[in-house]
Amino acid sequence: MSGRHAARRHAAPRRRPRLRTVLPALAGVTVLTVGGMGTYAYWTDSATVQGGALVSGSLDLTIDGQQGNPTSYTWSALATSGLAPGESRAAVMTVANAGDVPFTYHATGASGGDAGLRGTMTIRVVLGGVKVPDNDNAYPIQETCSGGTDTFDAHLDASGAVQVLPTGGGTDPRLAKSASIGVCVQVTMDSDAPDSVQGKTYQPSFTFTAAQATS
Repeated sequence: MSGRHAARRHAAPRRRPRLRTVLPALAGVTVLTVGGMGTYAYWTDSATVQGGALVSGSLDLTIDGQQGNPTSYTWSALATSGLAPGESRAAVMTVANAGDVPFTYHATGASGGDAGLRGTMTIRVVLGGVKVPDNDNAYPIQETCSGGTDTFDAHLDASGAVQVLPTGGGTDPRLAKSASIGVCVQVTMDSDAPDSVQGKTYQPSFTFTAAQATS
């Protein structure tokens, strides 16, 4: 009996070296697995977009193709000499939108020259009107404005505050880009003009103002 017990005591220690061999191997596997989970280098890219140039437009009202600003445009179409009582001259000016945006516009009128003659000269303004007849130089001169819409028909004073287009508190006319319209002006000397105005000078003037349309 004592011999068998002794054999068991000698056999038990032989199993311990096997456990020492297995454990380091497992630990090594674990270390290798953790070491393989590194940082990945994902691909990237970028692009730059440069916007196109934006150029501001302009608001540009012209009369007969002329700016009239800062230097006034001399509209000579109405100029005449020897006008007698009861005679009338007419001419058409072209209002145009030479800019990039639609606008609304209006006009005021004033008169210069002899004060007495101013009181005998009637100005008629017709939006969209035409002159009839053309180049009437036979006595008595009877040029008139026809068609269109009458916006003013009265004497002008020297103040320049008289609105001739439009009148009556109506909405200002509108011009689209590149559009134009004729404004006919007729000047008539009253048939009862006194002798005292003979040989005097009368000179009407008009100021057009445009504003960018809001819609």
